[in-house]
Amino acid sequence: MTSTTSYIGTNARISTAQVTLLVPHGTGPNQFQVSDLEGRMVGSQRMGWQLNARVNAPTENSNTDYLSFGFNNSSSPVLFDIPANQELALFSFKRTGPCLGVVQLFDNNSDPFRVPNSQSTNPGNQITIFGKRGDTYTGNYGGNASCAVQNPDLVATISGPSTLTVGMAASYTMLVQNIGNLTSGNSLTVSVGVPEVFTVNTINGSGWQCATVSESNGYRLHCVNTTPVVPGGYSSPLLLSVGSSGPPTTTLISGNVIGINEPATNNSFSKQVTIVSNPAVVEITPKGSFSCAGSAGSLVVGNYTLDNTSTYPSLTATKLAIYLPPTVSYRQASGSNWVCASPVPVGTNTVVSCTYTVGINGQTASTPLSVTLLQAVTGVSTLTATSTNSAKTNTVQTVLNLCDGARQADLSINATISNAAPQAGTTPVYTLRLSNAGPSSATGVQVKVTLPEGISLLSTTVTQGSFDIRTSIWSLAGIVSTTAVPVLSLALSVRADGPKTIEAEVIASSQPDPDSAPANRAVDEDDYSTLCVSVPLTICQGEYIRVSVNAATLPGEWIKDNTPLGITAKELLISTPGVYYYKVNPISGSREPLVCPTIVTQASTCCDPSLCIPITVRKSRIGS
Repeated sequence: MTSTTSYIGTNARISTAQVTLLVPHGTGPNQFQVSDLEGRMVGSQRMGWQLNARVNAPTENSNTDYLSFGFNNSSSPVLFDIPANQELALFSFKRTGPCLGVVQLFDNNSDPFRVPNSQSTNPGNQITIFGKRGDTYTGNYGGNASCAVQNPDLVATISGPSTLTVGMAASYTMLVQNIGNLTSGNSLTVSVGVPEVFTVNTINGSGWQCATVSESNGYRLHCVNTTPVVPGGYSSPLLLSVGSSGPPTTTLISGNVIGINEPATNNSFSKQVTIVSNPAVVEITPKGSFSCAGSAGSLVVGNYTLDNTSTYPSLTATKLAIYLPPTVSYRQASGSNWVCASPVPVGTNTVVSCTYTVGINGQTASTPLSVTLLQAVTGVSTLTATSTNSAKTNTVQTVLNLCDGARQADLSINATISNAAPQAGTTPVYTLRLSNAGPSSATGVQVKVTLPEGISLLSTTVTQGSFDIRTSIWSLAGIVSTTAVPVLSLALSVRADGPKTIEAEVIASSQPDPDSAPANRAVDEDDYSTLCVSVPLTICQGEYIRVSVNAATLPGEWIKDNTPLGITAKELLISTPGVYYYKVNPISGSREPLVCPTIVTQASTCCDPSLCIPITVRKSRIGS
């Protein structure tokens, strides 16, 4: 600093001071850093300075970092006199890292980052001395400080995704910057190593000439650009497109940059990339059965399709293996984009391996694979198909049912419940058993359960197949033999009182049933079941409950506690506890219609309702 006025003794004491410097913006190892900061030394006394604040690349001046130094020992003894028109050094420091460009003083009057600014900070230059009250700073003098070394200095960066899915492509951008103070030569070279878990699709950029060389552990890419780069400037982007062939791992795409007459430091760059498994989920259809297709020795044709149920694209190749039992002979398999190998014996089975050679976009399906088979005997054969190369390995069983026209399966269902009169809030268990009286086994069987309002499903247990809680359909995978009795158990939650009916019916079967038809809700058929659940109602003296049956119900009589009441009307008023139901007079030869009982119990507490009495309140002042 210099002063136009002389200050001596106490008047020369500096009470506050701040100096803000502007340095070129840099990141990582190229950031301008301060070391060895030392204040002016006078005898045994030293001025105390510290770097109080730093703002990197504010929006007002994004190529510049602002460093503010503050004087912090104003309470110390007088350090020195301030003569007029004589330059005094206040502090010094060293710059670490490469030379980024010139350093200059903040201009209080014109700097774009002066107060107010986007960071709500207070940069600037200021000094206060005792001999003159207030800020005595008047302005800057002299020039800027420049780096001592004059040469180009090239650094390179790489940007792009850090996580990549197996089978998907990604793009990476490399930039070369000249952080030196001289323009680079007319040749700069970027060398990039790409590990073998990637495939190189393209590498190019304006002004770049590239060559790709295969190595034992991947690829080496050499790219040359003959356009010089000015100080602080950048080369044109170098764009690398790769695909991930896997396996899942964490690896590096790394390289270096080389130029003419520039130091061989800070020239390397790298990008860590984690490759993860493909999240695409490929399901196999069909999951049901091939249709009945004639007698033994006939050909049957069925289709398999791969459905990508996720939003991610699948790998470019998805494999499907079909396991054929000894009762089935393979004839052929074909489909667009499908390639199938010759069948191979594996144990007692024959395996046909097919590959879908193109990717399957999310929420789409492959083209069908048409499979032609010959079954040696009449009956049922089970085919197993497995797909791989997705986030989920799927295995399904497909029933191949060749029949001679005489196959029948007599299905019947029996329903029970652990408590037919449960209290609200309890959890009874509903159990459904499926029987097959033959003479043939059944395939493609589905049973639908219908729960009434006030009863909801908590959990399910099956001994065969699966229960879909969305559709309330029990699908029995594979064969229902004449000896097995598959069981479905439903844990229920009772929320409301009154009589309720749970229905269950066979809605699908691949074989005809001699005495029933699926999905027709015929009460006289044994593949249909209704079961009563009556949640007790409570009643107090003086109350009544109105119950009624459908007007279309056959004539009958109301029964209380197994005693006829002599009332034939379709509606009944109940005022006393008991078990009530409407006994129907069935038509000759038909099953008696089910009317669930209404259970009425005496309430344990019968309190009169509370009464609300209106009260008017008025506030007045005394004497008014």
